[in-house]
Amino acid sequence: MAIYEYLHNGKTVDVRIDGKNGKYRVTMGDGEYELEACQLSQHLLSVLGSGGLTRAFVAEKNGTTYVHMGGRIFTFDDAAAVSDSRAGGKAGAGVAPGAITSQMPGNLIKVIVKEGETVKEGQPLVIVEAMKMENEIRSPSDGVVKAINFAVGDLVEAGVPIVELETEGEEE
Repeated sequence: MAIYEYLHNGKTVDVRIDGKNGKYRVTMGDGEYELEACQLSQHLLSVLGSGGLTRAFVAEKNGTTYVHMGGRIFTFDDAAAVSDSRAGGKAGAGVAPGAITSQMPGNLIKVIVKEGETVKEGQPLVIVEAMKMENEIRSPSDGVVKAINFAVGDLVEAGVPIVELETEGEEE
């Protein structure tokens, strides 16, 4: 069994992987998943789980692991490394509430909303192309689009606000 500790969506999560010969039991936080995986190339896996067959693209850059699977991007930072950098005062500034960011660097290929538009939780806001895949970034909550900080064709970095939302209770 392999046990890892990662920072995911601002929370430390234990990830346990048990198995061999392509069959695995993965425990992440409170969730447990049975899956079969087959490596197709250096960064591409074929994964069969309860949700059916999908492909997972895995990349690592500057100590962060990105997993693109099922239309979602999961970002994992080694929790120990993150804690060490924070202890040394090297951690970057936090992202403001209502700031919508890409979890991976890429090109902004479509802006779906306009400034001043009211959006609902889960509504698509922008599409960023990263690692030759289109990633639809959705609103995490109901709100009003306060600002759009990039235009189609711009390169966006991970963690930099693309869209800013004003959510209930945040109005000035």
